[in-house]
Amino acid sequence: MAAAKIKIFRGGDPGQLETEVNLWLASLPSTAEVLRTETALATIPSNGGEQSVIVITAWYFLPSGSK
Repeated sequence: MAAAKIKIFRGGDPGQLETEVNLWLASLPSTAEVLRTETALATIPSNGGEQSVIVITAWYFLPSGSK
């Protein structure tokens, strides 16, 4: 079964961001085979202006019988 998972990360300390991204990727099912990832930068409205965010999409495949 093919699936995708999307996460929006708020900008900040690069080291902290790297840790958050790695934890998020590790949260994929253990049997998932990641087919590709895409990263996009965006600006969203925020209180008092705009805020930069990073949007990461991971497309993955789960073998039959996987949860």
